[in-house]
Amino acid sequence: MERYPFIENFGGTSIVDVRLRLFEYMIKCSLEELLQKTLDEIELLTASSIGFYHFIDRDQKSIILQAWSTRTEKEFCHTEGKGMHYNIEQAGIWVDCVRQRKPVIHNDYPSLPGRKGLPDGHAEVIRQLVVPVIKENLIVAILGVGNKPTGYTETDVEIVSFLADVAWEIVERKRMEEALKQANDDLEKKVLERTAELEWKNHELQEFASVASHDLQEPLRKIQVFSDLVEKELSGTISEKVNDYLERMRSSAKKMQHLMKSLLAYSSLSSQNLTFEPVDLNLIADRVTEDLRPIWKETKPEIEIADLPQIEADPLQITRLFQNLITNAVRYSKKGETPVVKISGRIICKQGKGKMNEFCELSVEDNGIGFDMCHADRIFLPFERLHTHGEYEGTGMGLAICRKIVSRHGGSITVQSQPGEGSKFFICLPLKH
Repeated sequence: MERYPFIENFGGTSIVDVRLRLFEYMIKCSLEELLQKTLDEIELLTASSIGFYHFIDRDQKSIILQAWSTRTEKEFCHTEGKGMHYNIEQAGIWVDCVRQRKPVIHNDYPSLPGRKGLPDGHAEVIRQLVVPVIKENLIVAILGVGNKPTGYTETDVEIVSFLADVAWEIVERKRMEEALKQANDDLEKKVLERTAELEWKNHELQEFASVASHDLQEPLRKIQVFSDLVEKELSGTISEKVNDYLERMRSSAKKMQHLMKSLLAYSSLSSQNLTFEPVDLNLIADRVTEDLRPIWKETKPEIEIADLPQIEADPLQITRLFQNLITNAVRYSKKGETPVVKISGRIICKQGKGKMNEFCELSVEDNGIGFDMCHADRIFLPFERLHTHGEYEGTGMGLAICRKIVSRHGGSITVQSQPGEGSKFFICLPLKH
């Protein structure tokens, strides 16, 4: 207020109160509405009946007609032109404040020499006060009022200049606010478009994987069948070398079948409808362990299952999750050592969407070969393997399927590991849906 020492109060109205009202308008009004309300306030303070607010281009050569007061628009001025550009050199004496770079009072406007005619429908001008808004040595806007019953004074200049500066401050904030909103809207639109595009591509990929898997199954079965027929037809006459070739054919066909089944399982996860219901994780872990024991006749792993929480989940997919994690833990065991797999769980709270939510954190720990953590992200990708088929069996799809199952349940899966020290997988799943 130091620049405007005479306007703390005027006519019983505090200028500070007016300023606060203008900032309140900023919250709920558009830029155009905000400027109009600013002009309405200034009209009341100066007893004026017309008011306008216009921007000045950075080149300082053009005026952009922006806003009139409510009274001006409804009662006096019916000319078109809002948003239009006018050359300052061709404008009348009402832009003298731009040429002189200071407020200008015209208390007898009709008698002024050099004034130009007004457009059809423009309000009649008898008296006029116009002030420039100067920022960083550039005139950025002009604010004018007119037709006060008596002549405009220096006090009016102080009032209008102060509120013109306030208006520009609010304009800048409102512009940044609207620019930020537009940027957010554009970003949201792009995200939605990108999401829709990715969903479509994912749908196409799933369709392709499903069709390819089904179509490849039959040729693979024929390879195995005809290999068996050739061996049977040539029984007793087949050489050891040819027999080795046939065995390799059957082995490759069998591996490809396993790969196709895994691919089909992975692609179908996204399209399967989830059925959320109470799931006893201990019961599922026990059943999976018992179902897998027949294929562990040689390794005879020790599976330790602690008390696990009950959650709401799709039982079929959670069963598949446990199958893959336990199989993976046993498969990558150290040669000559008994595999030990420890499964435990606990309930934790995590912040999400403005509130604390309960989650079940499962851990599946093994004493296997482990791996370098630089591969931690890679192991969850489809068909990614850290070892050759000769070293360890598998299709490279198990952990990818685990991540997709966990993701569809709104959870997360991470791992900690060291070469030779085993691995520990952490699965975080919502307790309820």
